[in-house]
Amino acid sequence: MTLRDLKPPVPIPLMVPWKTILSVLGIIFSFLGLLWMWKKRIHDQPKKLDIQIPNRLPYEIAMDKLEILKNENPSDSETFKKYYEELSYLVREYIENQYFLRAMEMTTTEIEKTKFYFPISEEKLDKIILILKRADLTKFAKFVPSISSYNEDLLVIDEFLKLTRLSWITKNNGVKPMEVV
Repeated sequence: MTLRDLKPPVPIPLMVPWKTILSVLGIIFSFLGLLWMWKKRIHDQPKKLDIQIPNRLPYEIAMDKLEILKNENPSDSETFKKYYEELSYLVREYIENQYFLRAMEMTTTEIEKTKFYFPISEEKLDKIILILKRADLTKFAKFVPSISSYNEDLLVIDEFLKLTRLSWITKNNGVKPMEVV
């Protein structure tokens, strides 16, 4: 057996437990993230909704807006578009507030499918739907109706509002359901 030379000392590499360090940091950051989300959730609690209930009936509001539209006379396509937008908005807002249907979010076809909710003859309701379709054409297809048809539409809507107006009828011991006036 032969003897070999001694080897010089080998430097010991620095053994850093990276896996452990990264795992602990991950746990700490996850905990801090959860804590931040929990605090944000507590601070972002929904506030009480301050819903303003109008002190006027939907019929009165719609009639006031209709009177404003009756006093205006559209002349060119841009004013017709504006007035028919307002007319469509008036009818949809009235339907939504009077019958609690989401008419502002519904298309004219969807409103047409909900005919059975209205206490009015189908023939008269068809006239309103025709006006809404004309308003859609004016708004989106650059259709320009005549002034006479515009005035006729105002009269039809006026009649519709008067026919579908609801009022509370009180009794001595309380309130009866709404009835068509």
